[in-house]
Amino acid sequence: MNRLTRQNWNKVTISLVCTITSIGLISACSSVYQNPESFEDKMSRFEARNLGLNTPVKLKAAQVPLTKNNTSRGPASVDEKSQEELHQVSKYRNLSNRQMYFTGLYSQYLEFSQYQEVDKRKEVSHCPAFHTQFVDQKQDIKNWPKLTYAPSGQLNANRLTHTDTPALFPELMLPLERGQNSQTVYEAMKSNQDKYKVSPQHFEADLQQLMTKALVTHSQKIYHELLELCEYGQSDNYYVYENLVNHTKRMASFEASSSNVQILLKTTLFSNLTLLQSLYQQSEQERIASPSRSIASVENRPYRDNEDVTTEVLKRINSSWSQQYVESLTRYR
Repeated sequence: MNRLTRQNWNKVTISLVCTITSIGLISACSSVYQNPESFEDKMSRFEARNLGLNTPVKLKAAQVPLTKNNTSRGPASVDEKSQEELHQVSKYRNLSNRQMYFTGLYSQYLEFSQYQEVDKRKEVSHCPAFHTQFVDQKQDIKNWPKLTYAPSGQLNANRLTHTDTPALFPELMLPLERGQNSQTVYEAMKSNQDKYKVSPQHFEADLQQLMTKALVTHSQKIYHELLELCEYGQSDNYYVYENLVNHTKRMASFEASSSNVQILLKTTLFSNLTLLQSLYQQSEQERIASPSRSIASVENRPYRDNEDVTTEVLKRINSSWSQQYVESLTRYR
């Protein structure tokens, strides 16, 4: 009886060990295999890392007339373009969407950096993920003249009460600090409306001070996204751009309209383009301490290559017509 009991017990023990071993093997196999990361999971991962610090400026689409056919100045003809210019356009056309996004953002950073003091400008030192594009675009930004925001007569204390002001002067929507809930220049100025009614002379000085701070903040945001792109080869803002490229490819048409402009403004590249165009209309250029370099007008700004970069970026999102929106802002203020 004891022998049978012992034999039965041994059988049970062996069966239990086999069962545990099988479970362990299944668990080990399941831990090795992982489902492919979904786009949503990837986006969540990047958002967790950035904590919303590099989100695009929340701009509103201005209600300006748009035509289906772009009536703004188009690219120069083949005869007018030099061989070097044609090589540049061709080079951008052959870039992947990821490379094009980096190229566009880096070129915009170079322009925004002009609104900082020369000794405060941060230069990207290396970029392993986009080495070729980085080397091609790299500029010595510390040799560029400083730009100062100087509001035109169109922007005054009375305009703060107009509902279309934030859309027609998009730079007013720049946040003063990094983060999603930071106060904007417009909100800060509007909170002092009573002060400007009594002392309107303080309006321009306050606006210049706030814009200086906001532009430094915005440049820092772009700089940190560039560091992220250079290290990881991607960013959450890039995926927004990629989604838009794919979305417009699937559409029969992406016509000129205020609603489509609002979609474009959700992308970093287009919102930056809009900001830069508006800023250059209200900027003064300071002389730099460089005897070998003459002062250039804002229209002849140092980084002229940005025009071809912009052209290629807009082509990819099927919205070459949107250039007329950017150019219309200053006409309908």
